[in-house]
Amino acid sequence: SGSEIRADDRLTALIRVLGLPIALTAPFVYPRVYTVMPLPDRAGNRTEVGDNVHMPPTIACSSDKLALDRIYLVDSGSLLRLYIREEVSPEQLQQVFGVCTAEEVADILCRPEEELSTEAVRILAVVQQIQRERARLPLQSLGVVVSGTPEESKLLATICEDRVAGEMNYVDFLCHVHKMVQNKQD
Repeated sequence: SGSEIRADDRLTALIRVLGLPIALTAPFVYPRVYTVMPLPDRAGNRTEVGDNVHMPPTIACSSDKLALDRIYLVDSGSLLRLYIREEVSPEQLQQVFGVCTAEEVADILCRPEEELSTEAVRILAVVQQIQRERARLPLQSLGVVVSGTPEESKLLATICEDRVAGEMNYVDFLCHVHKMVQNKQD
């Protein structure tokens, strides 16, 4: 609820959102969630338009949609987070990042692209595409969130389609607003 958020954090968020063009406010309200493992064949590969790359499809911003054996990229508008779920196997991490544990992934992503696997380079290309699209904003940093850490609970708090403390979830809220508009027109 609003009372659990510090006043300076609220003010910072308000100033940030008020300074944004309308097109860039969407991820602040409704974070984008991309599945990056498994990465679709075209995702992360260059298009024929400038430096752009094909993006992976997004999924609904709901914890119900997050499979336990996948890795997701969550774009909240100010942060990019690579979310490694609890059932991602060491073999999958080895294949994609060349490490055996999720805790080692952040260090690997700091290495030069020449030292990374093709899959990891494609994931980073998706991250860089999002960062280029937000060139007017401060650079969105990339963080790694491992299942079972305090960062995971912070990330899951941004998942907006989940019902929180008896409040409406995002879809129910939109339906409620739609009904209010319909009733006002009658």
